[in-house]
Amino acid sequence: MNLRHIIVAAIVSLAAALPAQAITLRCPPDSVKVGNTCVDTYEASLWQIDPANTTLVRKVQTGRVTLADLVTAGATPLSLSACSAMDVFTNFPRSGNWTAVPGSNPPSPGFYAVSVAGVQPSRCITWFQANQACLLSGKRLLTNREWQGAAAGTPDPGAADDGSTTCVTTGAEPANTGSRSSCKSVWGAA
Repeated sequence: MNLRHIIVAAIVSLAAALPAQAITLRCPPDSVKVGNTCVDTYEASLWQIDPANTTLVRKVQTGRVTLADLVTAGATPLSLSACSAMDVFTNFPRSGNWTAVPGSNPPSPGFYAVSVAGVQPSRCITWFQANQACLLSGKRLLTNREWQGAAAGTPDPGAADDGSTTCVTTGAEPANTGSRSSCKSVWGAA
């Protein structure tokens, strides 16, 4: 290696070692800042929304949708108790390889991941469906590292779930999002 390569390599190494300019991360209203990542405040619920309702879809994608917005617009929550019921959505299969609702622009299967209080978190969906619902909502799934970080300080009552304020860690039925006052991480994720 000649002297020029050594100098260039030293400059590149030095630049990588310098701290990056601090960037102020602004999270959407439906999320909290966890380190350098925005994380949904509430566990996601999957909603079927007519893609032609661009106002509602835009509210979902900017983190400004409310439960009242969803209900008023006739959106359907997919917090199903029977896992086999997810097979009825032929344009949003378990593989995540969705087909667009005819005429939707941009193309969409009409399923979106939403962070709102007062609903059952979605279950009985595959990683592929969850990933696609997040992408359609302008979000992404957290990595395990990010999820573990966001859950820091969340109390684990174990078998001592009091049924109203503590986190649900056992049992078949999840609690509605945001309904357990003592179940919140140090970052504010509920």
